[in-house]
Amino acid sequence: MRIVIEEYSYPRATLKRILPDFDLNLQNDKAQVKVGYVGYCYSPAIKDCVFFLPKVILNEDNNKVFGDYDPILLLNLDDAYRQKKISKEHYDFLYGLSVWLYRAIKVYKTDSKNEKSEIVSQRAVSHLDGTHHKVDATIIDIILSLIKFYNDNQNFFMFIIKNIHSGYNKVNWRKTIAMQQPLVQRGKPIYMTPVNKKKQINFDEELLIIFYSILNYINKTYGFSCKVNCNYELIDGTLFEAYRKRLGKKRLREIKYKYFSDTALHLWELCYAFFECSSTINSSNQIEDFLLATNFNMVFEAIIDELIGEDVPSGLKEQKDGKIIDHIYPYASLVRPENIYYIGDSKYYKIGGDIAPNSIYKQFTYAKNVIQYNFDLIFGKQKGGKPLPYRDDLTEGYNITPNFFISADIKEPYSYREERLEKRSDEKDNRVSKQFENRLFDRDTLWLSHYDINFLYILALYGRDNPSAKSTFKKKARKMFRDEIISLLNSLYYFYDLKFDSQYDLERFVNKYFRTLIGKLYHYNGTLILALERRDKQKKDEVLDLIRQECKPEEYCLA
Repeated sequence: MRIVIEEYSYPRATLKRILPDFDLNLQNDKAQVKVGYVGYCYSPAIKDCVFFLPKVILNEDNNKVFGDYDPILLLNLDDAYRQKKISKEHYDFLYGLSVWLYRAIKVYKTDSKNEKSEIVSQRAVSHLDGTHHKVDATIIDIILSLIKFYNDNQNFFMFIIKNIHSGYNKVNWRKTIAMQQPLVQRGKPIYMTPVNKKKQINFDEELLIIFYSILNYINKTYGFSCKVNCNYELIDGTLFEAYRKRLGKKRLREIKYKYFSDTALHLWELCYAFFECSSTINSSNQIEDFLLATNFNMVFEAIIDELIGEDVPSGLKEQKDGKIIDHIYPYASLVRPENIYYIGDSKYYKIGGDIAPNSIYKQFTYAKNVIQYNFDLIFGKQKGGKPLPYRDDLTEGYNITPNFFISADIKEPYSYREERLEKRSDEKDNRVSKQFENRLFDRDTLWLSHYDINFLYILALYGRDNPSAKSTFKKKARKMFRDEIISLLNSLYYFYDLKFDSQYDLERFVNKYFRTLIGKLYHYNGTLILALERRDKQKKDEVLDLIRQECKPEEYCLA
């Protein structure tokens, strides 16, 4: 197996030896070349699989994989492992990552929402299925199907083996008596070599041997860790090569009509598909087998949107100024129970990459456009649903608009089961756009946070394509985003609950201190919320001393 990393600069001659017929005219000069693909292909020139892995596995500072390995070393992953230049943990990780990437791109390509997308290219080897229909599948598709069949049908294998061997230790007395002279001891006959009830040919057993031999070949050739437990003498070496070229299909055709159960027939079809695709690729002089995404950024964006986003009214995601929001969804507001729109932007960078200034500017613009969209609904300039509570008319305070970036991260220990959704804690990762100091509830005060998520987790979650698992993660992630934004604001602001005996007293207070408290107040359900910056203690004390003449502020935290 060979590993090529997206956007890493390789010597042209080195990469050309691995992919002689592949288009390398992307982002290159005379001596160096960068490949802009993520995915898989089979190279007949080296008779091996080549996986194009995303740049997210590269460290931002030194362009190394896992901080240690030069990508040149991974061009022949198996040799690097045999020579102990790469650890078993990292070797296994790269194999697993390659398969999950393949699955994710496959899910993206088959999703009806992406049917107009042209970023994924596929050329698959054709073979005939059990109904003689032509089916397109890559060799990796078939390998993964074979491994899945093995993992999902252990009971079937045990039943077949038990059935095959059920008569091995039972004596056929009729044949034994007819064929042998017994020894007589103490008046009793003793037969020295009894005849067992053993079948001469068992086609179920032959199919299992072929299947296990294919799995053995897959493990040795492609490095997949499918541990095969069997006591058969497997087809290997030169004989298996003969099976790959022609003999496998021939022998399977001869024994096909010995099977009647759906499971056995499905196993036969998988074995036949493997030999058919393998022999086709082996005899080809061109790359016949690939699945590649030419802009993996869009696949990454689709993964995140599938896992956290939601369909929203027209005009919200595709904005009037031509900007398109990556992710947007309604969820519980930070200061009242009704929903507000959460706005996210996925960033497909190398590990630890910082956000570009133009992306920060655009993200603030997205939020401003969403706020204006809701007022256009109120004033009849826009059709498409009910406006959300962005402004309180009494105080003219604006609801807080949650806004964030989300980037992929890969950290040890590697896990496909832990989401590791974490907020970046550096001050530069908590950005604010504002026109006035100390006005949280001002329309132009917008906070922007940055989160990292385990790339392996979202890749596997998307690749499994399990609606229930995705729904569970979506609920958890949305709550986490809200909780983290609240935690940030609680660390930056003091919040106070201002209560009054009557609505009249509340409105009189607002009118009296409007100029002093504009942008600091938000009204909801008979209660005023006051927000004051923690860093300006003197200003906070001045405001509190002033309003204590009218009410008793009660400090609390957003929750």
